[in-house]
This record gives sequence, structure tokens and C-alpha cells, in this order.
Amino acid sequence: MTTAPTFTAALVQMRTGRDVTVNIADVSGLVSEAAAQGADLAITPEMTSLLETKSERLFASTFEEKDDPALAALRALAAARKIWLLIGSLPVKVSPQKLANRSFLIAPDGGIAARYDKIHMFDVDLAGGESYRESRNFEPGRAAVVAEAAHDEPGVVLVEIDTARIAEARARVPSLGYDRDFALPVVRAERRAS
Repeated sequence: MTTAPTFTAALVQMRTGRDVTVNIADVSGLVSEAAAQGADLAITPEMTSLLETKSERLFASTFEEKDDPALAALRALAAARKIWLLIGSLPVKVSPQKLANRSFLIAPDGGIAARYDKIHMFDVDLAGGESYRESRNFEPGRAAVVAEAAHDEPGVVLVEIDTARIAEARARVPSLGYDRDFALPVVRAERRAS
């Protein structure tokens, strides 16, 4: 009888701010800490490198993917630590007027295994008078992405889901009202050597 392969995942919690350099240092330290504690996969939050609500400052602090310092630093870190790294997202400049809220799956060699641009924009008016319009600055994605991080052999991957909490979250943030049609290509990830 064979046993299913196991791995250790780490969720990185941080306080992203307006200074990209500080955010890169913070996330790098936390990902390094996760790897040192045995993580095979580290997952960072959405908008890992920058959280800015003012359009002018947001665009002044973002880069095209090829020039993004956070992406370069995190790719190098994943390679140095030999771990999988799921970057929740980075703001990536796709035109002079629009950004992508782009997630990256980084392989243990530092290569980009998959990319995903957020499809459903966070446009909401909250009860206290707060209003957020992600679609003002971000271009929505057009395709969902599935990466296999389970093996081809029989096994089980478990995730505990509390449906009551899902309903509660959906009621607070009614983002499903902004659904868009999208394609669903599957990206195969390479196996990690044991």
C-alpha cells in the first residue's frame, strides 16, 4: 500500500502598506520564516506588494510584470528556498490607464508556473458610507486558472469549508453580482523532487 504524498502549507499574514520596498522586505522575511519552519508552499495575501486607494499614487508605484521588483524578489526567494510560492496578487501595469490584480504561482526553481488576473472586481458600497471601486483602476481578467500543486497518483487533498461562513461573507461583500464570463484552461505543474 502506498501513502499519499504530504506537504506543508504556510499562510503568510502581513500588513501591506504604501511603501513597496518595505512590503517586499516584510513578505520576504515572512516567506523565509515559513520555509525555515518546513513549508513546501507559502501563500501570500492579495495585493502583497502595495495597498493604495489613491489612483495617482497607485499608478506611480506599480510596474509592468517584467519590471516588477516584488515579483523578481519573490521569484528569487522561492528558488533560494526551493519552495512553491503562491503570491496572492500584485498590482501589475497592463496599460497607462489600467492595472491587473495578478496572482502568480512560483515554482521551486523560481519560474512562473501559472498566472491569474482577478476576474470579479471589488466594487461595493458599504453600510457606513464607504465605497470601493476596484474596476476604476483594474482591468478584470478573462480566464480562471487551475494548477494541479496534488500528484497524479491516487490520494486525497482535504479542505474544510464552513458554508455558514461563506454565506455570511457573501452577504457582507456582494461581489457575485459583478460576475463575468471566463475561460478555464488547466496549467500542469511540474513535480517537486523528494
